[in-house]
Amino acid sequence: LPKNVIKIIIFAKIIQMIHKRIKMADLIHLNYHILPIINRFGVFLGFGDKTIEQICKEKNINVDFFLEIVNVFLYDDYFPAENLQHFDIQDIVEYLKKSHKYFLDVKLSSIEKKINALIDFCCKENSQKIQLIKNFYLQYKNELIEHINYEDEVIYPYVLWLADNQNKAKQDFSTKPDFKISMYLENHSDIEVKIFDLKNLIIKYLELPKQTELTNEVLFDLFDFEKDIIDHQRIEEKVLIPKALEIEKKIFD
Repeated sequence: LPKNVIKIIIFAKIIQMIHKRIKMADLIHLNYHILPIINRFGVFLGFGDKTIEQICKEKNINVDFFLEIVNVFLYDDYFPAENLQHFDIQDIVEYLKKSHKYFLDVKLSSIEKKINALIDFCCKENSQKIQLIKNFYLQYKNELIEHINYEDEVIYPYVLWLADNQNKAKQDFSTKPDFKISMYLENHSDIEVKIFDLKNLIIKYLELPKQTELTNEVLFDLFDFEKDIIDHQRIEEKVLIPKALEIEKKIFD
């Protein structure tokens, strides 16, 4: 790597933070897995030597919110719940919805295609194992799609309604909604658990020495997806839901 990029990487690791004066290209060199994250903000390749701040200004992106999300993704020990609480609910929901779209349109189909490719190349003695893995994956996929649809169609619209109505006086509400965000929190499933189980099935029981690269690709995708899902749920549970509960208390109590 060029010396300036190495310096950026060393500096970032020391301070455990990405700041707005870092070049967007250097951010990619630091960790290329960040690409799908910045894509959700409408940031794509071809940004030259522009800094994060310059790109965010051009794209009308809240640079502070962008930096918090990037740092949450890059550093497992970094989760500034209090900082994220200061951002508009609309920004948080928009990011979460774009994450959902990425999960549905890109990640799930990519993993399934690679599992199908394993089936196509699989030998007879492993066909039952790989079919079991695919069935497990399809079950997880269907549960995740149901979970995402529920959030997109019920939870996020309700949270946005709360944000739009938080400044109304209590007497302005003739009726109160039956749904409360606490009901959602109680039933918020750990959707990352089954990804771990699926990884374990592959790691422990799938023996495909002639398809090592393809098997590894499936695992790499699952590890990346698991991290993305975990970060996604942390933002929901540590930021979005507490903000919604605070507004509910203000409006209805």
